[in-house]
Amino acid sequence: MPFGYLLEAEYEHGYILKESFFDVNPFGEGNTFTAILNDDAEKAGHGRMVRFSLIPMTSKGRRYDVDWQKLWNADNPRPIYYRKMSHTLNLDTNETSGQQCLSHHFGFQYNDKEGNNVQEVVECS
Repeated sequence: MPFGYLLEAEYEHGYILKESFFDVNPFGEGNTFTAILNDDAEKAGHGRMVRFSLIPMTSKGRRYDVDWQKLWNADNPRPIYYRKMSHTLNLDTNETSGQQCLSHHFGFQYNDKEGNNVQEVVECS
């Protein structure tokens, strides 16, 4: 479930990998982000990723884009995406309810020439 935003990745040969409401990896196991992390579209012949995006499902909210071509020469570039979630736990039944997305975190990281981890992550709420 996307919780207000959808991931999208565009590749050199024009293929666009879009997260659906059901968030499945069209290339195998896992979800859309797993497909992006594992370079599944590139392995399937769609070329390298050129854009990594987080897109609001409604007109409210800001679109976030990373021009991935700028990272082609970086050492070990990796996309970053995670959600900060909240839920209620019933201690009597050990069941959770009221799952709520507090914020999305989106960006990238890579290692610079000295081996230091460089990150750029924005919080999207």
